[in-house]
Amino acid sequence: MLNNIPIVNKLSKDYSKKNISEILDSEGLIVIQNTSVESNEEIISLAQMVGLTELNIDEDLSGPQVMIIKKDPNKIKPNQASTYFTSDFFPLHTDLSYVINPPKYLLMQCVVEDTNGEGVSLLSDCSKSFNILSSHSKQNLMQQKFIFPNPPNCKIGENIFPIYSINDKVFRLKNETMKCPKEFQPALTEFIEVLKNNIVRYLLKKGDTIIIDNHRLVHGRTSFQSETRKLRRIYSAERKSCL
Repeated sequence: MLNNIPIVNKLSKDYSKKNISEILDSEGLIVIQNTSVESNEEIISLAQMVGLTELNIDEDLSGPQVMIIKKDPNKIKPNQASTYFTSDFFPLHTDLSYVINPPKYLLMQCVVEDTNGEGVSLLSDCSKSFNILSSHSKQNLMQQKFIFPNPPNCKIGENIFPIYSINDKVFRLKNETMKCPKEFQPALTEFIEVLKNNIVRYLLKKGDTIIIDNHRLVHGRTSFQSETRKLRRIYSAERKSCL
């Protein structure tokens, strides 16, 4: 399980592409401290360091896509997926779980921290949790039987995937919206309970950039009240080997 979160200060000798890649391969996440928040350049540079910012998800997306995440009631519309504008609790989930190729990496940079200590990131390792499940539960979760609906007003249709694709080594979870066949519900419930029991928490500070392996870890967030808390988010796709 995640015993602690690896942290590297950008100003230290440990900050290097090689070291960051090795930590991501080993732990599935890393926090880089003291990244510049003056513009999008730093988070884009980090995304390009670990992968590709050109994503094969939607033909309307081209180039690095940086999303600002902050509480903004004016942007919350009925029947639309505007959860990144709320301050509500987020359960553990995989980002873009409904697409065929979810981005390998999720990067979030804290631009304005929550001074009340709220909005805490929740992280749990699917790979390690999956390994301690019963063989029966593992087999059920690897069946392509779980329906992942697209968000409202999204032109990408719903897809059916396993919770764990052994060929792609991809976990995906979105329990609040996905549809699970009745016979597989006990396995899913067991998996989610193990994930919840092994959550690691981290409060992002200004200048922190967290990089998460979106194929291996699920993440969430506690609720918050701050009107000023602000993050940047960007995705990065895995570089495929030519060998």
